This record gives sequence, C-alpha cells and structure tokens, in this order.
Amino acid sequence: MLVGPAFSQQVDSIGKPKNQLVPFPVIGNAPETGFQYGVGVIYTFFLAPDPTTTRNSYAYSFNMWTAKKQTQIILQGSIWTKLNKLNINSFASYTDFPFFFYGIGNDTKQSDEDLIVSTRYKFTGMAKHKLRKNLYGGIGLWLQDDTYKPDDTTGIFTTGDFNGKQGGTSMSIGIGGAYDDRNYENSTTQGSFLQLVGWTSLGVSGYHFSMINLDARHLISLDKTKVLGFHLVYQTTQGDEAPFYYLPYIGGDQILRGYYTGRFRDKNMLATQGEFRYRPWGKQKDHGWFSLSRLSFAGFIGTGLVFDNGDFSFNDFKPNYGGGFRYMFEPHSRMTLRFDYGVGNKNMGEKRSSGFYISLNEAF
Repeated sequence: MLVGPAFSQQVDSIGKPKNQLVPFPVIGNAPETGFQYGVGVIYTFFLAPDPTTTRNSYAYSFNMWTAKKQTQIILQGSIWTKLNKLNINSFASYTDFPFFFYGIGNDTKQSDEDLIVSTRYKFTGMAKHKLRKNLYGGIGLWLQDDTYKPDDTTGIFTTGDFNGKQGGTSMSIGIGGAYDDRNYENSTTQGSFLQLVGWTSLGVSGYHFSMINLDARHLISLDKTKVLGFHLVYQTTQGDEAPFYYLPYIGGDQILRGYYTGRFRDKNMLATQGEFRYRPWGKQKDHGWFSLSRLSFAGFIGTGLVFDNGDFSFNDFKPNYGGGFRYMFEPHSRMTLRFDYGVGNKNMGEKRSSGFYISLNEAF
C-alpha cells in the first residue's frame, strides 16, 4: 500500500501552532482484495494556544475500496482539552472486507488458511478525566455488529467449532485508569504510560464475556536524536460465550509486526517489544515540508504468544524484528506517517512470516 501526504500548513510567524489538514492517496494490493485504492485525511488542531501545556487533538479518516468491490471506512480521533484535563478517544468503522482465518491457538497452520468475507460496524469510545497529576480515570463504550461468510464452505471456519461464527451484535462497557507522564502523546521521547481497562459485555445477541487490556510503555531519550522505547501488552478475554473475533491476537502494524493480523489468537495474549528510534538531523532547524529534521529511522525487536487458560509456556514465544522510517509532517502535533517492514518466525514447511505496514504515528 502506498500513501503520500499532499498538503501541509506551518506554524505562524510567532510560533503558535495552526490547524493542519493533510489528505493523502491510498494505493495498494493484497491477495485477498486485489487492487486497493482510496483516500485518507488527517486533521490536527489544538484546543488551547500553548502546545507545551495542552496536547494536540486530531481526526483521522481512512477510506479504501478494492477491485473486488470491497469497502473499508475508518474514522478515529483523539481530543485533549485545555491542560490535558480531559481526553476523549474514539474509533468508528465500516468494513465489508475479507480476512484470512487460521483457527484458534498458538500453533495454527498456514495450510488451514480460510478466506472469510466479513461485514462489520464498530464503534469504541473512551473518555478519561485527570484525577490528579498524570493520573486518569475513565469509562468507555464498545458497540459492534458482525456477519461472516466463508469463501470455501469446506474450510476450517465451517467445519470447526468456533463460537460466534454466526456473527451478531455486542455491546460492552469499559472502566479503567491510566498513568501518563509522557512529554508527547505522539512520537514520545521521554516518559511512561500505563493503562488498564476492563470491559464487560451486556449480553446482546447472547454473548456474555469480559475483557482486560493492559498497556505499558516507557520511553527514554538518549539525546536529541536518539530514543529507546519499551512496550508490554497483555490482553485476555474470558467467558464461554466469547465470540472468536473478540479473542486477543498477535500481528498487524502495532503488536508483533511481521505477522498477519490475527494469525494467532486465543483467550490470552502477552507480547513485549523494544524499539530504537534515530533522527539523524533532529538537531537541525525545521525549514518546512522538505526538512530532513522531520525524517527518522527505527529498528525493533520483540516476542509474544497467545495461549489458553492454564496453557502458558515460555517455549511458545514467537520472535519478530524489523525496521523502517517515519516522516513527521507537523512538528507541533508530532504526528507521523510510519513505514515498517517486520519479520516473524518460520514454521516447518511454511514461508517465513513477514509484513509491510504504512500507518499513522508510532506503534507505541
């Protein structure tokens, strides 16, 4: 997939940040979709005039269609009020898109790959209020409606016993808290972030289950051009009625880059990764859109696994590594376009797992 920013605004003459609109084209190709095309838009803004005391807010829209008449529309955003007293995160999407399903567990086989046509409406939102310095508490809402149709009625999706194959509607309420002393939300160079959120399903469509998500990050600034980051994530979904598509998984552009999204999924997921980020020209003055100071490079390494309750084993951890580059299209908001290539493990008789990703902002 290829994207490219098309427009940018700079800060005004006295250095105050200005709102910024960045549209970009989307072009790509994938075996399950064929040719992909579309458009994305990023809008960044500040709800207070001083970017040193209030983080930037943004809205992001990603809209893609394919040669096989498939659709993916995504709208997400993050809003920070003055002095970072309130943070509202939201994500809404409509997808009529296929995906590959491999079954449940940490040792699923490439040969079981099953193409599933999925239609999904999804909304998640969470509002966190500052309780005291760097400490937040919040509530969230998760709405989702899914339908699934296998491309091959003889594949494992049809023949296997996977809860939720019929799809349905689900609604969950979330309660959580976070500690956040990062100097920036985007492209963090120093500080820690620790968030714990518990979700409880309200039983719509007969699905009763609960989820717990733990996200821990720590960034260390080595100097003005070098940052070292560490990330730990644990997710669990519990309940005999939990649909397969709510089970945590590894893979994608954030957790264990190099594995197909959802390549391995089960009731529990534990992963950790480290990343070194380097801005060779970070000490130079910014001269606008084509400044080398906005370009940075990164290398990462990590490991993780999924496992059933009571079935954890250190021997099951899967490795990943890779690297890429980032372009910071506006220094005040510190929002970037990220290009990464990740590599995973190689199971016996299968090709080595790998993936190329173009994404908004850092993986963590």
